[in-house]
Amino acid sequence: MPSNKGIWISATNELSEITIKDDYCPGNDELLIQVSYSGINPADLFHGRALGLNGHVAGYDFSGKVLKKGINCEMEVGTNVMGAAAPGVNRPIFVGAHQDFLIIPESASCLPVVARAAIDGLFNILGLPDPEAIKDARKENPAPILIWGGSSSVGLISIWMAKAVGAHPIIATASPQHHAALYNLGATHCFDYRDSGVVQMIKDVLSDTSFEPLRAFDTIGKENTSDLVAACCEPGTKIASTQFHPRCLLVSSGREYTISGMMPNGVPFHVEGQPKAALLGQRLLRWVLTYYGKDDGFKFPNVRAVEGSTNAIAAVRMVADGNVSMEKIAVKHPL
Repeated sequence: MPSNKGIWISATNELSEITIKDDYCPGNDELLIQVSYSGINPADLFHGRALGLNGHVAGYDFSGKVLKKGINCEMEVGTNVMGAAAPGVNRPIFVGAHQDFLIIPESASCLPVVARAAIDGLFNILGLPDPEAIKDARKENPAPILIWGGSSSVGLISIWMAKAVGAHPIIATASPQHHAALYNLGATHCFDYRDSGVVQMIKDVLSDTSFEPLRAFDTIGKENTSDLVAACCEPGTKIASTQFHPRCLLVSSGREYTISGMMPNGVPFHVEGQPKAALLGQRLLRWVLTYYGKDDGFKFPNVRAVEGSTNAIAAVRMVADGNVSMEKIAVKHPL
């Protein structure tokens, strides 16, 4: 195997470049992937900071080609694939997207993180109608949804999905310069999250009693954002969030996996795998990919690739700190 470099997240959540000398050899049901691009997500660093999932190669999303395959795998060498590496405590070094080569189970070869997180929040947690089960979304009862952080990667694709299943109104928060793009995706109302009156303005939109109960999705997932989302909602309103908050239900892009560990604050956590939710996520991901890039489908407005470990590490930090919007950043490989 050629030289393999990766981005390491240490036990203290520091990021650095490492050279991996292990000679990766896939098992019977595994694929060795030569990574072309690895997508950056907030979870790359957040999972270390909040859950103590560190001491391994960072990253989840990837695209690349099959370099070697196990004897039970149907995919042929040379096949182009996209997917996501599994999260976990004490994750082996050969797992982690931000490296030039990685090993994954063949079943994990199509699990992009952003789309799966949005699907989990909208359909598994908030219960929006199954897009493959409704004949005409416009005939469904209007289901209002609030998407806080509409210009985040998860927020962008969530707006498109919400429109596709007939949600109405679709209320989004973002910086004013991004409002036009969110309207084009399907938002019906956009507000500046920094406006001191944003909570009341959102409540005013929802004052029409003909709507179904509100569903809310905090795609930013910081304490202050979840507090603001909760302030917009009546007691009992379901709120999905990409991070832990006592008022929210935690979104997961990997319902296939059961994960247990200890948070840095000493509090143990346990997230049980949910096979039914995982199957829905996989099926609806295929639905998203069917439409990706088409006139009525979803496509990230801006995609930027960074090269080299120094730039990649800086970008991982920027995304984790919430300093990137209306943009998806990928790392070009080899590092």
